[in-house]
Amino acid sequence: MIQVLKLEKELFDNSSPKSIKSISFGNSVFITDLYLISELLSIDIPIKNRRIFLKNILSFLRYLEFSSKIYENKIPNISRNVFIKFFGRNYSDYKQILKDLEIISNVPHKNGEWYNYKKGLVKNYRIHNNYLKEKELCLVILEEPSKKYNRKFICDIDINDRFKNTIENITINTKNAIEAELNYCTSKKLSSSKLRSRISRILYLKEKRFIKKGKKVGRIYHSFTNLSRISRKFLSVNFSNIDIKNCQPLLLIAYLRKNNYGVDINYKNDCENGIFYDQFFDVKNESRDIVKKQIYKNLLFGFNMKSCYNKRFKEIYPIVWESLKKINLSSSTLASKLQNIESELFNDLIPIKSKYFFTLFDAIYFSDLEDVGELSKKIHSFFKDLDIEVRLEIC
Repeated sequence: MIQVLKLEKELFDNSSPKSIKSISFGNSVFITDLYLISELLSIDIPIKNRRIFLKNILSFLRYLEFSSKIYENKIPNISRNVFIKFFGRNYSDYKQILKDLEIISNVPHKNGEWYNYKKGLVKNYRIHNNYLKEKELCLVILEEPSKKYNRKFICDIDINDRFKNTIENITINTKNAIEAELNYCTSKKLSSSKLRSRISRILYLKEKRFIKKGKKVGRIYHSFTNLSRISRKFLSVNFSNIDIKNCQPLLLIAYLRKNNYGVDINYKNDCENGIFYDQFFDVKNESRDIVKKQIYKNLLFGFNMKSCYNKRFKEIYPIVWESLKKINLSSSTLASKLQNIESELFNDLIPIKSKYFFTLFDAIYFSDLEDVGELSKKIHSFFKDLDIEVRLEIC
């Protein structure tokens, strides 16, 4: 059975005939464009079963969104193995459909080559603006009432059993989380693409849970990593959390000192006092989240001297700016180095009493408030060894 429900506030009003309160979410639930699903329901397809066809296409699009950050990188690499994974070996018909619907199409690399496996060049695909533009969103529910459903769980690292149990078994109130994301994105005037991405991550929890380490860094990634702060409020356990204020800028101090680079005293003070990002709020009058992303993009994990954030940084922290410039010119992967220092702390941070817990990069979530004292002590001790003071935000 295939159900298509337009994403609107009436879906969450229990008194409305359009309410989803009585609808049981099936095995596979997706959020997509209403126009796109209309096209997919009407076109000729390469297999007999349209429900399976839809699941293949929508699963591929979700993978593309999660893995490629398509709103930042509009020309991702997609290997042949990815197409085989979602569409089988006879995937050429699916690729033609994706091209005809103006979703993706094959494009050459900057050097003019379409691919060169000997050089490690996988085929490039352009994500069309037609797919990325503002959408009228809908939920697509693909139900399999006769089949017993088992959610996949993949953990390929050695990790604490309570951490593993948390990620594998903690549930989320899907309906309430989706409603909250809709209200939040509407109030903040975020794009429908952002809303689609946030809701897609909620829905993916029904199909697969995972825990893994990064390929180039020691950071731990898992299913809850993808959830927004709004969605995490609807997990079935009431978690407390400890968050380190200005964590990456603080770790930069330790890295610069260790490698004999200079550090401005006011940079150190601003980071330790938790007011580093505050120095940039008036650059373009943007939110804290956007400011953080711009600092990471144009200074810490890249170095764009044309950026207004880069210019402000140079004005107030000239010594650190010179240090970052030298690091950038030497092609050092600063992001991975800072994240590895962060991982030294959080990968070994285990609460004593909490039945459920998980880490989230520079924060830890736990179910028993009695763990606050010991966890805070361990964090302060870690930074004290680096000769850095740290401010914690406890919620």
